[in-house]
Amino acid sequence: MGTAKTEVATGLASARGERVQTSNIDLASAIVAARDTKAVEELIAILASGKTAQQGDVIKVLYEIGERSATLIAPYLDVFATLLQSKNQRLVWGSMCALDTIAAKNPKALAPHIDAVLRAAKGESVIARDHAVAILASLTTLPHVRDRATRELLKMVREAPINQLPMYAERAATAIGNTDAHALRSVIESRMPTVEQPAKQKRLQKVLNQLTK
Repeated sequence: MGTAKTEVATGLASARGERVQTSNIDLASAIVAARDTKAVEELIAILASGKTAQQGDVIKVLYEIGERSATLIAPYLDVFATLLQSKNQRLVWGSMCALDTIAAKNPKALAPHIDAVLRAAKGESVIARDHAVAILASLTTLPHVRDRATRELLKMVREAPINQLPMYAERAATAIGNTDAHALRSVIESRMPTVEQPAKQKRLQKVLNQLTK
């Protein structure tokens, strides 16, 4: 599939009458393979003025591109950060997915947007919150925001719904330094009595064991 010969809009799932994401994923793969920056620019334009169905497809294509090559979508970081304020929850969590892929490669670029990320994480989207945790973990690598990112990460673990708790604890454990390991351990220990599922208990205990090494 060559994006140079195909209008980007016609490659979207909604344009093909599909209710699955196959075409969107295929389009993302083709754009990455061709390093087609023009196609990415066209996607961003559709994101700004397209219909709701198109926008939903486009944000999917963009974060799929980001997962494969974050540098292709990195120039539009401010666009994704602005969309975190959207009333359309698909655009909110999709933008957070895109930002996560950028943060994993270039956390410094995300540092100025930490407030927007945290505000979006307080919304109704679980997916947005999951990726906010990942972004905060990336930000702990930066000296100038490490303390705040660590505090917010600990807060995420402290307030996490039970279903998300093990994943958040695991992610925090990989990011938080030795000086904050005790704080994370205390948070997890305080949450353990609220966890009834054996599988989740086992995952949390594994994190505790790692933190005591």
